[in-house]
Amino acid sequence: MVGMIRGIAFSQTEMNDKDRRKAAFQEAGRLFARDDREGWLEDQQMTICRMLEKAFEAGLLAARNNPEFTLHSKSSMRLTDSDIPALARKVIEVLRLVIAGRPHTLEDLLFHFHEPATADSSSPRVGGRWLSLKHKTFPGPFSDRVVRTLIELGLFSEVDDFADTGKECAGVSEWGYELIHTGFTNRQDQRSAGASLTYVEYEALWPVKTDRLSPSRAKTAR
Repeated sequence: MVGMIRGIAFSQTEMNDKDRRKAAFQEAGRLFARDDREGWLEDQQMTICRMLEKAFEAGLLAARNNPEFTLHSKSSMRLTDSDIPALARKVIEVLRLVIAGRPHTLEDLLFHFHEPATADSSSPRVGGRWLSLKHKTFPGPFSDRVVRTLIELGLFSEVDDFADTGKECAGVSEWGYELIHTGFTNRQDQRSAGASLTYVEYEALWPVKTDRLSPSRAKTAR
């Protein structure tokens, strides 16, 4: 299949919106890497040319049919991968590999803080790592600084103890879950609990009687 990518399409709706456009291009890059890795592409240069041509044609159509079309968003309501610091973005990318399009459970979204013994008692969190509550190695471990960045962005939430495990736990929030699955989510000042596009799927992961990583339980980042 010379110069063809399975699943690539750019819609007029995506071209009309800066954040959707960015997410569509990120997905195109992911599909290109997948097909190249699996040996579907015989001519990478021609494939890139066709991708650019498709994006250009969709952009022209959007501009023709929408007199208010602009390359710049009129508001910054959405948060995308590119708005997240590099190390924190890597966590989102890793989690996307684990859960997006794959069967997953609540425990796949949860991590606990492991603090090794240190000689410097004045800096008790130095060297600490966040480990998967379900898996021993992957995904993670993640540094405390990176996880706290995600907490500050509202993409993770933290609780002192989850389901009586006795461990300090944190996990993907409603908005982090949406970002992982769609490539974008609302910014913090534009969020309303239960309003994400993936809320139903996220809610279904939670046992009825289990403590939740909800705004009422979430702690502010230290």
